[in-house]
Amino acid sequence: MIRADGTGDIAVAGPADPTVQEAWPLWSPDGRSIAVSRFTFTDNGHGGLAILSPDGKIVAREIGPKTVGSNQDVVKTWTPDGTRVILYFKGTRETFLIDPVTGTYEKAVWNAASEPDYVRLAP
Repeated sequence: MIRADGTGDIAVAGPADPTVQEAWPLWSPDGRSIAVSRFTFTDNGHGGLAILSPDGKIVAREIGPKTVGSNQDVVKTWTPDGTRVILYFKGTRETFLIDPVTGTYEKAVWNAASEPDYVRLAP
């Protein structure tokens, strides 16, 4: 990682397992966490999410459910308050709400027709 001005580069530790990939970082709204897609390229590959710290001191930890298939099938977004990560599996059209602190999750009561986005409605 590196600051916007190009200084302060920090090496972030990758997964201990060389078959596991991490990509497509997405910063939390408060800047304290980064959600990354975590996947393998093996025949029975899986896709899911992991959370890591922006200072590179904590190795990423997996959160939420996994799906079997392509890493392209996993889409994520943060809720505006940063209390949940929304995970969408394109293949099954399932949506999950994940607590980024505990890693616990629940399946959403809806099946999305497309990739998720989060809109806050005015009271």
